[in-house]
Amino acid sequence: MRLKPEQHSVFYRPEPEINTCCLVTGVHARVNTVNEISLVENEDNLVLRNPLDIFQTILETLKKSSSMLIEEDVASWTASGCKKNMGKCLLVDQSDYQTQHIFFDDCVEEGDESALECRDIVTGKEIGFDKCINMYMVKVHPTRAILEMDYFIKMIEVCETKRDEEIQRIEAGIEDDDAETELAGKSILGEGETEWEKIQKLPDADYLMRCVLPVLY
Repeated sequence: MRLKPEQHSVFYRPEPEINTCCLVTGVHARVNTVNEISLVENEDNLVLRNPLDIFQTILETLKKSSSMLIEEDVASWTASGCKKNMGKCLLVDQSDYQTQHIFFDDCVEEGDESALECRDIVTGKEIGFDKCINMYMVKVHPTRAILEMDYFIKMIEVCETKRDEEIQRIEAGIEDDDAETELAGKSILGEGETEWEKIQKLPDADYLMRCVLPVLY
């Protein structure tokens, strides 16, 4: 796939907070420090420093061209000791019910060793792992991605279902804690199955893919 210059961009994350990040649009050779970025701004390279401008530019580019290349700030992430709050940054507008961002990465983890962090574009705060996983971000299992032709399609459906359920709870005025309590109550009363009970009923091939291969990988 050949990308046009306006579909290229370079992301800088010198500090954990998103208001210190910037995005340089267009074909651009990364500079060593953020202070040098202002020297590269011209008619072909636009320097965006406001998180909302960065977020909106990404949305508009994707709507126009359906694809965009964003070079991540690997140098800053490595210098931080590969901490999550200096890694890839997924910006999400949780109040936008029409758009769903889904980030696929094999280095998605719950702890600080994750290479991906999800931030709310309105508050600037991190969105918790339990909320993000399989809704805004997906941990890719390479073995499944190779063996299952529709792996990514199935995971998109999982993410969309989780997001739809969240929107339904929001519109019904049900808080996340209330929803978790309700689900736990159903399991205790026998009205629903726990995740482990569901796993135990899986066919051998699915159980192997779900429980054994991820550990080996």
